[in-house]
Amino acid sequence: MNQLQVFISGLIFLLPGAVDSYVEVKGVVGHPVTLPCTYSTYRGITTTCWGRGQCPSSACQNTLIWTNGHRVTYRKSSRYNLKGHISEGDVSLTIENSVVSDSGLYCCRVEIPGWFNDQKVTFSLQVKPEPTTFCPHETTAEVTGTPSHTPTDWNGTVTSSGDTWNNHTEAILPGKPQKNPTKGFYVGICIAALLLLLLVSTVAITRYILMKRKSAFLSVVAFRVSKIEALQNAAVVHSRAEDNIYIVEDRP
Repeated sequence: MNQLQVFISGLIFLLPGAVDSYVEVKGVVGHPVTLPCTYSTYRGITTTCWGRGQCPSSACQNTLIWTNGHRVTYRKSSRYNLKGHISEGDVSLTIENSVVSDSGLYCCRVEIPGWFNDQKVTFSLQVKPEPTTFCPHETTAEVTGTPSHTPTDWNGTVTSSGDTWNNHTEAILPGKPQKNPTKGFYVGICIAALLLLLLVSTVAITRYILMKRKSAFLSVVAFRVSKIEALQNAAVVHSRAEDNIYIVEDRP
């Protein structure tokens, strides 16, 4: 029974991994774009890596940048920077002068001691050419000098530039990070259904065995009680018969 519980717990633990999800971030060619990633330093600082593609079982594949929790220890290109307070848990990745080929999946992996404790976030970055026409409903901002850069956060995606423009209009692309389930979602549903079926079957079988044992125990008890009552009745009848014999012998 304990082995079954361990097996079910293991499957439940692996279930979230079967559902692929990612946070969408949008950028504009030539502008810096930031992929937000933070962790709590309550239990201390730790190492973090950024890589291209989904997060593997350990470390990062196609590593772009690495930090030991205090400073950057590896950087593939000068375009990749960690501009936040690294020692305070802000390990957001900023890609300078983004290009269309930067589009794709990115993995932020915060290495936390212990098995399967790492914090993993997968981002889907879409870098598109700067729009030349604007929809009347879009929010626009008039730039007459050097515009400031506001990095992306978890509540939306913002594009900006550090170049000097004159009489140029910058589009702020609306959008919110969202998690999009893929076909892995259906795999997760199947695993959940299998776990539920296994759990129900286990409960039913266990209850059947307990009821059967209880029934057998009650049968044995009833048999013993009836046997004891029969012996007691026989003893009473025998005693009465002896009393009758004594009475007959005492008569004149």
